[in-house]
This record gives sequence, C-alpha cells and structure tokens, in this order.
Amino acid sequence: MQKILKSAAGIFFLVGMVSSGARAADAPLTWEDCVRIAEQRNPDLLSARKALESQRARYLGSYNGLMPQVTLSNSRTDGGPASAVRGAGPQWQAQGSAGMDLFNLKDYADIGSASATQSQVSAQLRLESAALRFSLRQAFADVLLAQEQVNVSTKIRDLRKTNARTVALLYDSGRESKGNRMKAEAELYQAEAELAQAVRSLRSTRVGLNHQLGHDDFALTTATGTLEAAALPPPPDDDSLLANHPQIASFEAAEAVARAGVKSAWSGVLPNLSVNYSRSVVDSKEFPTANAQWSAAGVLSLPIFGGGPTASWYAVTAAKRTLEKTREDLRSAKLQVRDTLESSWASLAGSIDQVEVQRRFLAAASQRNEEAGVRYSSGLMTFEDWELVVSDFVNFERSMVQSRHDAVIAESAWLKALGKGLEEQ
Repeated sequence: MQKILKSAAGIFFLVGMVSSGARAADAPLTWEDCVRIAEQRNPDLLSARKALESQRARYLGSYNGLMPQVTLSNSRTDGGPASAVRGAGPQWQAQGSAGMDLFNLKDYADIGSASATQSQVSAQLRLESAALRFSLRQAFADVLLAQEQVNVSTKIRDLRKTNARTVALLYDSGRESKGNRMKAEAELYQAEAELAQAVRSLRSTRVGLNHQLGHDDFALTTATGTLEAAALPPPPDDDSLLANHPQIASFEAAEAVARAGVKSAWSGVLPNLSVNYSRSVVDSKEFPTANAQWSAAGVLSLPIFGGGPTASWYAVTAAKRTLEKTREDLRSAKLQVRDTLESSWASLAGSIDQVEVQRRFLAAASQRNEEAGVRYSSGLMTFEDWELVVSDFVNFERSMVQSRHDAVIAESAWLKALGKGLEEQ
C-alpha cells in the first residue's frame, strides 16, 4: 500500500508541476477574447478577406471597358544611307489618339459578372467566418472540458485515495481480504494515471485553440468560462432564416454570374459601335510642330462568321443551360440548408435534455455514494456492492462534464447551420 501511494504521489507531483506552470504561462482568455484575437490573426479568415479585396479591385477595374482609350506616341523613322544621299534625314512623328466604345454589350456583361463574383466571394467570406466560429468554439470548449476533466480526475483521485485507506484499515483489522485491498490500490493508481492523462489532454487542446487563434508560437493558453449552452431556440420554421444565409447568398451570386454569362454570349449577335479620333504631326525635329494630320471615324461592326451569329448561337445555348443549372443548384442549396437547420436544432434539443438527465443521475449517484460509504465502513455492505456504487458515481462525474461539452458543441453546430460568423452575436 505504501509503495502504491508513493508512486501515485509521484504522478500527482508531476501533474501539479505541469498545471501550475500552465497557469503561470498566460492570462485566461474569455470567449470574447478568443473572438477578438481570431478576427485579427486567424490565417484562413485573413485569406478570405484578401480574396474579397482582390475581387473588389477586379470589379472596379471592369469599368475600364466603358472608359475612353487615349494613347500618345512619339516615333523616329530613318531611311538609311539611300535616304541620306537624297538629302532626306530622319523623320519624327508625334501622335495622339482617342477611342471609345459607345455600345458593346460584352463590356456591361463583364461588369455584371465581376459584381456578381464579388458578391459570391463576400458570401464565401461569411461562410469562412461561420466555419471559424464553429471551430474556435469547439476548440474553446475542448479546453474548458479538459480543464474540468483535470478537476474531476483530481476529485476522483482523492475519492479513490480515501477509499484505499479505508480498505487498508479494514484489512489491517482483519475485516477485509487482501484481494479487495489490492483492487482498491489498483483503482487509486488508475485514478492517478487518468489524472496525468487529463493534464496531457489539456496541453493538446490548448495547442488546438492556439491554432484557431492564429498564434504562430506555442503558448499554454488557458480558457475561462462555463460549459453551458444557451436556452433552446424555437424550431426553424421561419423562412427568414434562409433569406440572409451565406450559403444561399453564394448560390444566388453564382446564378447572377450565369446571367451575366448569358448577356456576354449575346454580345456576339449584336453590333458594336465605337468612335475614334487621331491626330499626328510629322517633321524632321524631335518634337515636330508642322504637317499636322487628323482623322475621325465612327465604326459599326458585326462579326458574321468565326465569332459571329453562328458561334453565338451555341454560346448562348451553353450559357442558358449553365444558368438553368445554377438555378437548380440554388434550389438544392435551400433544401440542404433547411435540412441542416432542422437536424442541428434537433441535436441541440437532445443535447440540452441530456445535460439535465445526467445532472439528475449524478445527484442520485452522489447520494448513493455517500450512503454506501457509511454502510461499508459499518460492515453493512460488501466490498463488491460498495465498489459498484463508487464506480457508478465516478462514471456519472465524467459523463456529466462530457454531456455539458456536447451541448456546447451542438449549440455551435446550430449557429454554424444558421451561417452566423464571428462578428455576429
């Protein structure tokens, strides 16, 4: 017995050293702290933001198709030795030209496509934020769970230590068997090993939280809070839950891109109207000022073959089929989101109910454990029956913490199904 206690004490000393070092490493983070840090440092969220900024620049750049094109040039022409014999020196030409499309359907289609793509990337950013909220909440809850498991394991270790001493005293007085004493000592050692594993798991979950926070270096981050889910929301019967959902917005943007594709395909059928103006000056000086020439033109063009109506027929047909596909994809997305909302809500409701179930079982198991301890010490209960009661109490201690953690994760999955991002309450 003494040897077992010394070994167990050694494990506990190691656990205490690791735990105290972790507490001193960092100030505890609340959920709000984690949200603020992740918004600033999470690489996936930052990448999605950069993608939106890039697409916004492309959208603004698409308006260049409607702007006039202005070109200035200055060139030198030299005819070689034969020209020098004739007395003709090098010629300089300064030229300025301007042109503008008055009507080109493709330019407007490109603007519409870029705008729709920007909306699509914006919806993807919201989806990334919602996914990060779920992952961050799960990592935060895992740290809270691991911290509580350390506390529960410590409580169970203390219980096993007290029970082992009780059995040892009864054995020394000749009222208990050696096998039961060995069983109690083994359970104490198991409790110490589980406590040590709980501390190792805590370290692992902290690394996972660091990952979601975007910390490049290792830090023993400590979380503060409670493993409690909010009250059960009403069933997802309101269609307004779909109206602003980022996944629906993404498919609606894809439909808008397809509509712009149809418009662009029709550009091969309609004529393009443009105007051009050019003015040039030719002289033997580098900056000529004489012999000015100018020209102005209006151009109405319509390709007939090799990109005209023949090719446009198939391009328009393909674009229309793509548009029809995106509409069916949008309908499928709405059905999927509704299905996910319903299943997530049902899972959350079940998890909240399970917390109450486990709370009642734990209260009963705690009461039975206290009563069984008194009866066993008085010789009114066998070791085997007492051990069943103690094991039942230990199991409910652990399952109670796990059920609260599961309820928090189910709540996070519900918020993800709603499409709520980090910035949303």
